[in-house]
Amino acid sequence: MTANVVPKNCFMVGDRLDMDIIPANMVGMKTIRFTGSIFRYQESKTVYGKPDYNIGKLKEILKIL
Repeated sequence: MTANVVPKNCFMVGDRLDMDIIPANMVGMKTIRFTGSIFRYQESKTVYGKPDYNIGKLKEILKIL
């Protein structure tokens, strides 16, 4: 099933670099990393592991959108 939306018009919000941010960056989505979880200490060894935005509280998403 497809939403007929191009990745550059989508956001992925996640707390894990390996399961959320890296795959989304690889397909061209904008990424928001939530740093308020146990995964905040994860570090990436790839350029795809850098999120477009970092947030500590979910309500901060409103400032980005």
